[in-house]
Amino acid sequence: VLLRCCAFMVFSTVPRASAYTIVRKMSVAPYAELNTGEPMKLEAVKIENYKALREVSVDDLTPLAAFVGANGAGKSSLFDALVFLHDCLSRGVAEAASMRGGFREIVSRGSRSPIAITIKFRGSKKEPVLTYRVELSCDDFGEAYVALEQLRLRKGSSGSPWIVLDIREGQGWALRGVPESYSSVSKEKESIELSSPRTLAVDSLGQLSDYPLESSLRALIDNWFVVAPTSIHHDADRPSSTAQFFSTRGMAKVARRLWAHNPKAFENIVRSMSRRINGVDNIAVQPLPNGEVHLLFGDNNLEASFPQESVSDGTLRLFSYLLLLAEVNPSSLLCIEEPEGLLHPDLLPVLMEELQRYADRGGQVLVSTHSPLVLDSLKPDQVYALVKYGGFSQVKRVSQMPITVSLYREGNKLGSLWEMGLIPEASCL
Repeated sequence: VLLRCCAFMVFSTVPRASAYTIVRKMSVAPYAELNTGEPMKLEAVKIENYKALREVSVDDLTPLAAFVGANGAGKSSLFDALVFLHDCLSRGVAEAASMRGGFREIVSRGSRSPIAITIKFRGSKKEPVLTYRVELSCDDFGEAYVALEQLRLRKGSSGSPWIVLDIREGQGWALRGVPESYSSVSKEKESIELSSPRTLAVDSLGQLSDYPLESSLRALIDNWFVVAPTSIHHDADRPSSTAQFFSTRGMAKVARRLWAHNPKAFENIVRSMSRRINGVDNIAVQPLPNGEVHLLFGDNNLEASFPQESVSDGTLRLFSYLLLLAEVNPSSLLCIEEPEGLLHPDLLPVLMEELQRYADRGGQVLVSTHSPLVLDSLKPDQVYALVKYGGFSQVKRVSQMPITVSLYREGNKLGSLWEMGLIPEASCL
């Protein structure tokens, strides 16, 4: 494994798992686990100069949150910005930008400022807030590089945050360990010189036990998963961190793994499917001689079983979601674009209930949607509205819309209010 590391350091490499891997082994316990045992969660995101997101801030994120808006309002760009940060960590910034057509294709039109992504996160309300900011620019050849990478730690609700990592174009410094006081910040600084400004320092430092804060950040970003709306039957090879769940072959392998190692969880999924989908009374995992795995969906009324290729996209989509929620570590962030895709409307409340359970177990879910039924399952502080104004996106939380909140308190559901055109309120934009 070729590890991008600091030029002055020599350390044994830790093999990097693929972006498709679900179960990861960290070299050290992330900072939150060292203190409270609670997983890190995003509290806020700010994106600057990324596509239509010239300056968008999403604050006070709840464990389950939804984003609504017309087509082209910026919902997909918001999710892609998070995936872009994930790809910068796992592939390097040059390749991450190249995958999207190059730096000049993703920077906001007319902007001469760098692309900047800032995230705030922590394990619990008792823990310090960590703020990570990365700024990306391009050279004269259009090749992306890291102009700034900074990690800050803030203890308490007042006072200035402490900088614990500061890298500019591949050079700077980092703080070992977790500072107890401001004086310890200056004492524990170590100079850093990366071999290339096209990689993130947290990728290398995050694998070392001397840098638990960077380890927490690396683990947080590395465990993001995005589900995009596509057909299951015809999408076996798409490059996604959830491809193994949303392709027929990958889904069967995940089902076999869960069936073999956690039969109770698999039985719960089958029971849930049989209660909600007519004609699915049991699901059998059938290993084949060539090493592949086949799924058979049984219908007791017909006394027959049907191969997965004969099952509807909607049935497989719900099965995939249930597998994903059972398999993925609850500390992971799931970003789901248009969960209503391929699902019957009656199943949307069921899926939202399962997503809320995942969030209650310690996970975090961000959803983009056009469905009023999805919004009906949520509260005003869980929903953000995006609109385009002057060619760029703006975002507003529904809980900041007084008319909508008043009508919601009177018993109106958010889905109905959205259909009435009250999300977003014109006065709030």
